[in-house]
Amino acid sequence: MTEVAINAPENFTGDDVQKKLLDENIEKIDGYSFLMARCLDNGDINGAINHAISLIDILAIDSLTPRNYYSLYHPVSTALFQLNNALGDELKVPSRKIAELYETVQYNESALERLYLMVTIAPELSKRKIIRVLDVLDDLTDMLKQAQDPIRALFLRHYTLSIFKQALPDSNDIETERSLDFLLGNFAQMNRMWVRIEDIMATDSRREQRVELSVLIGTNIQRISALHGLTINNYSTIILPFLAKHVELCEDSLGQEFILQSIIQAFPEEYHVATIDDLFSMFGKVEQGVRILLIVNQLLERFLNYLGHLVDQEKASNIFVVIAKNIEELFNSEGHLALVDKFETLQKLLKFALKVDPTDVRNVKALLKFTDFHIDLAIGDEVLTSPEASFKLRDFLTEPLTIFESASSLFSLEFLPTLISRLMPPDRISIAGLVCDLFLKSGTKIASMEQLKFVLSMTATLVRDSSGASCFFALFHLIDADSVMDTMMMIQELANAMDDATEKAAQRAVLPIGFVALKQIEMTEDDDERKKLLKFINAYAKNNVEENALGPFYLFVEAAKEVDSVKLGLYANEFMNSAIEIWQKMPENRQKQQALTYLINFVCSSTCIDLDVNSVLCNAVGNIQDTIKAITSVCNCANLFWRKDQKINDVEKVQACLAKASRLAATATDQTTMLKGFYTVLSWTAYFQEVGCKLNETWINALVQLINEKHEVIVSKGLKIESVVPLDVKKFYVNTVKYIKDQHLFPNENGTS
Repeated sequence: MTEVAINAPENFTGDDVQKKLLDENIEKIDGYSFLMARCLDNGDINGAINHAISLIDILAIDSLTPRNYYSLYHPVSTALFQLNNALGDELKVPSRKIAELYETVQYNESALERLYLMVTIAPELSKRKIIRVLDVLDDLTDMLKQAQDPIRALFLRHYTLSIFKQALPDSNDIETERSLDFLLGNFAQMNRMWVRIEDIMATDSRREQRVELSVLIGTNIQRISALHGLTINNYSTIILPFLAKHVELCEDSLGQEFILQSIIQAFPEEYHVATIDDLFSMFGKVEQGVRILLIVNQLLERFLNYLGHLVDQEKASNIFVVIAKNIEELFNSEGHLALVDKFETLQKLLKFALKVDPTDVRNVKALLKFTDFHIDLAIGDEVLTSPEASFKLRDFLTEPLTIFESASSLFSLEFLPTLISRLMPPDRISIAGLVCDLFLKSGTKIASMEQLKFVLSMTATLVRDSSGASCFFALFHLIDADSVMDTMMMIQELANAMDDATEKAAQRAVLPIGFVALKQIEMTEDDDERKKLLKFINAYAKNNVEENALGPFYLFVEAAKEVDSVKLGLYANEFMNSAIEIWQKMPENRQKQQALTYLINFVCSSTCIDLDVNSVLCNAVGNIQDTIKAITSVCNCANLFWRKDQKINDVEKVQACLAKASRLAATATDQTTMLKGFYTVLSWTAYFQEVGCKLNETWINALVQLINEKHEVIVSKGLKIESVVPLDVKKFYVNTVKYIKDQHLFPNENGTS
């Protein structure tokens, strides 16, 4: 008797009723399972069979969704497995009894009960050699066709696979082939039932349940791949053609996708290598709803793992060529494939190419060209507008940039700049940073104008779309052509490129570009070449003063240092005057103070700077409005007149600077500024005394006396010094006085208080 298919959408009850039915039947299952187990413990096999029939009868329910049906199937199948194990006890259940049971259960009127019991008992028939296992399989193959309800039949066939998991014969070619026939036939029927379920699973939530059922079919394919006697020949001539036929015939995108995924995951990589053309032929025949590139990606992941165990590079290269050819044909024939999905597949293919041979850029070059071709097909010359697509393309481009050991390989990838330009700004900046990192890590020289333009085409986004990155500016020191003048032309090109940069990036570029030019001065002894370099530096620095004076200021000072070291005094003074002019226009802040110290330190060590510069600097600091900054700057200028190289040691001019600073302190309108100013002058006075500049004793005593008088005025008002000046200023003064006394720097050591 054949089971009637009765599951239909209208038979499924509502969620509340489903839950009630489920709870009631699970309670029944628990009861029958307990009774069956007790019968087995007492050796009552017939009683156990009767309770098993009651359990199976519960599975005949027709109003539960597949997910809820599984909640019944699982405990029932667990109980039937317990029965199967009990039947294996030859002392309690002799072979005669097994044969009798197998015969008896076939007379059960319910097809579902009959089939479940036959499947449960059948393995013991073959195990005890009552009937050959191959004959048992043939018998079951015919009998199982009686189950026609798609949900119940699907679970019944899954149960059959589970029961025969260890019983399928595969010790020789004939047994393997017969077991294979059984499994393939079972697969065909399960797949047919699963496709039929689509008609009764119309809603989205029930489609999800249908997806969950796919694991049952996957088990069938897993059983096929687990046969010990299976060979590549079996797979290529029997299994794959059979599966391919059912993939094409089922015309169900969900079913096709799952079967293909199961094939990819179940069988060894060697099998896929041998049949790769056949696999891709299957890929080209599926429904449009199949996420075919997801399956291709899974295949590529398997191959990537396979490469880890493959030592034959030639074989690996051949595999890559075949895969690449098939992917190209797939892309060209399937016009509906999304660009973002193509990028993910191409990334895995690129990773494959780099794993085969990370030094061979030919495959990488071809893949970049192929990628740009497909972008062009999709959006023309436009930039990507989808963040997801841009992100995937970024991942694709990241592969060679993280695998290559030398940036010199990039010069062969003519489509790399084009692909980078396709990215959205954040991803473009990210890739540009990786390009810079590769150049810096490998120390690859940028040796020609062509190479420089190529590098800028990949990295200029760092200064055009952002405030610049340190790695970009660090690239400049890699510029090194065959001649100074060729390098000079490249530096000029680099400076021109900054015209399109953001204001902040252009400011940050001044010093790095200037330093590259200064380096060339060291490398040449040709006067004409030096003059051209100096002319460039002068013009470049002046052109950038308006945007940010600090960069050009330091560039002029460094240029003055460089020409000073090669005894070009005229240029050194010209650059120094330009630096002083810029410094005067700087806003009064901490950076200006630091710049002055930097300037004075250089002048004090220079061999070529005219002494007239000293007076220019002294006059310049006189225009500082902030009293404390003016005092500090004037004191600092005193260094110009007492140099370590003894080029000038003028006590009177040092004294004049300190006296001027003292007068500035005295004119302060508030006591805090006044005292802080006097303390600063006192500290500088101690410094010059210590370095051998013996100042006028009367003036020193007057300074000390003046400070003491200011303190006395504060105390006379009932105040403490720290109430007038900050604590750190007070500590500075106390430490200065202590140092003066400890080092015996002043003529009247006890004069300070």
